[in-house]
Amino acid sequence: MGDIARVWGTCTNDGEFVLYQYGDCVAVTKWGLSSIERKLVIEGDAVLTFEVGPDGNTAVTAHRSGLLRQWSLSDGVLTRTWKSLHTGPIVLLAFDSTTTLVASTASDSIIKVWDIVKQYCTHSLKGSDGIVSVMRFYFQKDRQWLVGASRDLVLRIWDLTSSTLKYALAGHMSTVTGIEFTPNFQKMISVGRDKVIILWNMENITQERTIPLFEAVEGLCLLEDSVVTAGERGVLRKWNLVNGSEVKVAAGESCGQIVKFFRAKSKKCLVSVSTDQILTFYDDTSLEEKFHLVGHNDDILDITWLPGASDPTIVVATNSKDIKIYNLATNECHLLKGHTDLVLAVATCSTVSNLIVSASKDNTIRLWHKKGERFECVAIGSGHTASVGTVAISHRKGQKFLISGSQDMCIKRWETTNLADDEIVHLRASHTVLSHEKDVNFVAISPNDKYAASASGDKVAKIWNASDLSLAGTLSGHRRSVWCVQFSNEDMVVATGSADSTIKIWSLADFSCIKTLEGHDSSVLRLAWISSGTQLISSSASGLVKVWTLKVSECALTLDAHNAKVWAMAVSPDCMNVATGSGDSNITIWRDTTEEKTIKKAEEEEKRIEDEQLLSNLLLKGKYKKALGLAIRLDQPFRALSIIKEILILHNIEELSSVVEKLRVDQKDSLLRYATTWNTNSKHCFQAQAVLSCLLRSMTPDELLELPNFKACLEGFIPYTERHMARLNRLQQSSTFLEYASSQVKLSAMNFVKKEEIE
Repeated sequence: MGDIARVWGTCTNDGEFVLYQYGDCVAVTKWGLSSIERKLVIEGDAVLTFEVGPDGNTAVTAHRSGLLRQWSLSDGVLTRTWKSLHTGPIVLLAFDSTTTLVASTASDSIIKVWDIVKQYCTHSLKGSDGIVSVMRFYFQKDRQWLVGASRDLVLRIWDLTSSTLKYALAGHMSTVTGIEFTPNFQKMISVGRDKVIILWNMENITQERTIPLFEAVEGLCLLEDSVVTAGERGVLRKWNLVNGSEVKVAAGESCGQIVKFFRAKSKKCLVSVSTDQILTFYDDTSLEEKFHLVGHNDDILDITWLPGASDPTIVVATNSKDIKIYNLATNECHLLKGHTDLVLAVATCSTVSNLIVSASKDNTIRLWHKKGERFECVAIGSGHTASVGTVAISHRKGQKFLISGSQDMCIKRWETTNLADDEIVHLRASHTVLSHEKDVNFVAISPNDKYAASASGDKVAKIWNASDLSLAGTLSGHRRSVWCVQFSNEDMVVATGSADSTIKIWSLADFSCIKTLEGHDSSVLRLAWISSGTQLISSSASGLVKVWTLKVSECALTLDAHNAKVWAMAVSPDCMNVATGSGDSNITIWRDTTEEKTIKKAEEEEKRIEDEQLLSNLLLKGKYKKALGLAIRLDQPFRALSIIKEILILHNIEELSSVVEKLRVDQKDSLLRYATTWNTNSKHCFQAQAVLSCLLRSMTPDELLELPNFKACLEGFIPYTERHMARLNRLQQSSTFLEYASSQVKLSAMNFVKKEEIE
């Protein structure tokens, strides 16, 4: 989620796959999901444009290197690569209705037609004056035509049977951006940036009618009885071709100028791609928005979780005036439109579901409430004289108020008790305080709604009585700007994060600093309490996220998933997940696996005890083969060595050979690997050599070579075996000398006895 997807997308005719440009490659997703199924990517060769064939499984991509590549969408396999023969970068591709021919055009103004079945270039069509902006095949009866419009505003029709230019149609006054044919192929419809639709008669190749649109159009889709256009206004418009009247305008507001527009007929859906890099899906009958896929988030400025939703849902403020609501189960996105400038902060209430509050650079805050399936703005708060950069909402059900902080150095309390269901209420601030000497960076409200806290660029954080915003205490001690402040849900303490790279824990009893956490190497931008108040999670300007254990005042874990400032962080209502957002446009969801790991560790320990008991029982019963196999399965080399020693002591090497021979091939490979390690120690070399001997006798050379580790183990065996052999040779030589010395001692003793007898 969040990497750059350029403003170019399409879908297969059956609607199974949606394709869009994703960085330097093409991403393939399944319908209704934004999670990437696969990527069509060639490292070091960026995709310039692409097109999908009518068969729903063939795609052709044009690359910066001048190569064309054909792909199978079902498995993402590259099936063919060929040179385009163009002298400039390719700008457009188009398929015929049979997925046999594909046309390509480049900045050299030449159109080339390729037979992708027989794999050769069938036509090279010249005559265009400028880059071709749109192409369509027209196959009807004896007419094998290709229609193309270039930047000289002329529609040209080439006859593919003779490779000649047959017609040149003038009529548009600006770039032609779309061409469609009626189902009976008797009419051609063209649109362009000259703000008109032109209807052409394909029987006698004449212009029949011109319909003014009063909007530069970037694309059109032909429905059964009308045509839908999309362009600079960012909305869809339906037109009646018979009388030239506008039938309907799509519900919803613009997501930015639409630059591409296509239809998924089998899904009864229209899809637009905007300059905001958002794919919007519409019902092709009512033109109502269904959902969005966001190709690029830009900077993530703030994140909060939406409590009460059926699926895990996050609310995100990006570098945009629209608020994005992501369903994490499907990555489906809905937009909240209303602010007139960038949204800087969002907040939700853990005790009130389906309620969102936002703060914007337009100096206002907005309250959103879910009505039916959609969120609607129910209240607007105006009063700040500069950008509102932070906002918080009360937690308890009985109290409903907001606290906002702004670049005007003020914090305000807003009452939200008198909201109407049928109209937008204009909120008034009940209390306003000039709180700091510089911008207010962050505000928070305590879990019991008694206190509010503010953090500022003036190096201090302040605690306020939430009821009237009277000052309760000042938290002084940071050496640079304080970026964030958070109340603990469990204790009477508050945490602050600063640009001096430290985190401080403060007592609400006397507002003294009771602990300082050091470990970040850059500004601490966000904080959150986790693990029932025993731990803190923090994010920094370096892109690192750290988990702190307060009992020992140490960093327990460092998470590295972002490569820019992590401005946003929020803990889910169940405290099991943490969402972080960064300036790298990525949103990362972290899951707390502490409990899972504890349970898994306990289960593993229980299983280990059971296996140990089973192993002991097998040894007592003399079932060496099962015991050795179990030791190998548990990956316990020392137990395997003990079993082998016991076999050799109680029995002999023949018994060991019979046990080893019954093992599986993978078990023999593991045993050989163990023996290689044992052979490095002179205490265990006898058992290692015995295992090697058994393996060499029980397996053929071909079977030995098939063992994955045989070559490496043999290379490890040889030097230590030579060392053991040399040691044994020295021992043998020493024992021979010892025998000679012993005989000499005996001879001397006998001579001594004889001498005594003589005397």
